[in-house]
This record gives sequence, C-alpha cells and structure tokens, in this order.
Amino acid sequence: MRNIAAAPGTHWCLPAVMFNGHNGDVLFKLIRRTPTFGNPAFLAHVPGFPGIGAVFTQVAPGETRLVGTSPDGRSISARAVQVRACGTTFNLAGFAFAQRHPPAEIATYGRFGLGDGLIVNIGTITSLFGPTAPGIWANLDKSRSDIAASQARHPIGTGTVSGQIWHIWASLGLYGQCYTANLRTPGAGRGQSPECVPVAAPPRTAALIAVPVSGAQAQLSGYAGLVSPRTAYGYASISDGTTRRVVPVRVAGRAYIALVVPAGCQVTRLSLFDASGHLFPSVGRFTQVIPWLKEPPGSAGSS
Repeated sequence: MRNIAAAPGTHWCLPAVMFNGHNGDVLFKLIRRTPTFGNPAFLAHVPGFPGIGAVFTQVAPGETRLVGTSPDGRSISARAVQVRACGTTFNLAGFAFAQRHPPAEIATYGRFGLGDGLIVNIGTITSLFGPTAPGIWANLDKSRSDIAASQARHPIGTGTVSGQIWHIWASLGLYGQCYTANLRTPGAGRGQSPECVPVAAPPRTAALIAVPVSGAQAQLSGYAGLVSPRTAYGYASISDGTTRRVVPVRVAGRAYIALVVPAGCQVTRLSLFDASGHLFPSVGRFTQVIPWLKEPPGSAGSS
C-alpha cells in the first residue's frame, strides 16, 4: 500500500494498494465488518505478468489469514497485515496466483478457526461496473458512498478549438483513473466520451493518455493525465506549429493537466517547469489508449 496523492512531505494522502508499485486500487475504509473480510478486489490481467492474477481484501481485526482454494484442492495462504496510512488503520491480506489454478473460494481464518468464505469465479468477475481493462482492479465494493466518491468528476481543463467548446474531467476510485471529455458545438449539440486507465502514483514528469473528444460534427484529439506535483506550468507543442500553455489542476494533491488540439493534429512535445521556472530534465510519456469498456454508473452518453 502506498500514498498516491502528492509527493512525500505534503499534507495530501490517498492510500491505494499497488501491484509491484503499479496498477493501483484506491482503498476505502470499511464501515461494517460483516463478513470478516470485505470488498475483495481482483486483478485478472496484470500488464507484464502473463498468466498471473491477484486478489486482496480488508479483513476484520482478529482474522490472521486469508486462504484461497482452487477447484483441484490447491491452496494459497496469506498473512493479514495491519498498516496505518493517512490516519487510518487497515487490515489487509492478499496474494498472487497462477491463472491456470485460480481460487474458487477465499476464506478468512482466526484464532477460532474459519471465519467467512466467499465462492468466486475468476473468469466471470467483472466488478460492479462492468468489464475491466488490463491493469484495473475488479472491485466488489457495493458501498454507496464509495461508489459516489468514485463517480465524482473534477474539472481539469476547458477551452475552445475551432469554435467548439471542450471540457475534460477526472475521477478516481473503484473503476480506475477515469477521464471524461465533453465537446459542444454551438447550435449543433454535444458529445461525451469517457476513458479509464490503471491507477498510478504521481510521475516524476508526466504520464498522459490520448482521450478522444467526440462532438456532434467532429472528433478532436485530447490529452489528459498526471504530471509531477512539482509542476507549476507547462507548454505543449502541437504538430501544426502552435504552442499551448497548460497549468495543472490539483485534485486531492494529484496534479492533472488536460488539453485538446485541432482535428488532425497531435502533441509533439511537453515541456514542464517548476515554480522557480526550471525546466524538468525530461518530458512525459504518452501512453496508448486503453479502450473504455463500459461507462461509469450515472455517466451520460452522447447527445
């Protein structure tokens, strides 16, 4: 578990469970402890680890082990660990497993023996929000407050391109790091398109993804993502020879930027500067788009 908010030493803190430092899952505190474990999360497609899956869950105090048992009787046992982060104590247990021998049941054990068990079918788990893309955990969290927090959209960029008004929002939670783009053409309607990627910690420079920005009459190229918390401003060079100034928007200590470029254009370079005007030693990377498989609950479609 690690803090995925701002850099160490700041007052911002947001705990998440990470697989090998990547592919995170935002951790929400359990309100109830029934059963003895709550809201398991599964990672069925781990980038860079073919054939490997993972599961973790919070467990109640007094439960010391989490055991996964496959249909052929093989079992994996993990010790529950108490971790304190962001002013909250979490009891966590989890393990990785070979997908050819997935657990068909997970159960907790304490000093008095078996606690609770849950029958699972790894092949059909898609989380409450539909299919998940590689690197995004499938959550079984049904808490209304956790879902609402995960749906909350925060504006990270707006502007006008070719007479069309665009907005991009960021949301973070149970279905990954999501971006929603909206494009409105005066007198011709508007469109909306979401994109979700695995949760990551703040980068040293920048980590952006391409976000399609669809409108009623055109589709533009958008970019959104995280930059280093030290970023004060930046300049994006566009393939048409123009330059756009970008200023990070901070949400829970995470620094986001977003921009949209004219049709047929793309960002060719991103230069970032700190508050003293020093240029960062390297620019960010532009990751491939991870196709959106299902809209978050409550999101709107195109109109």
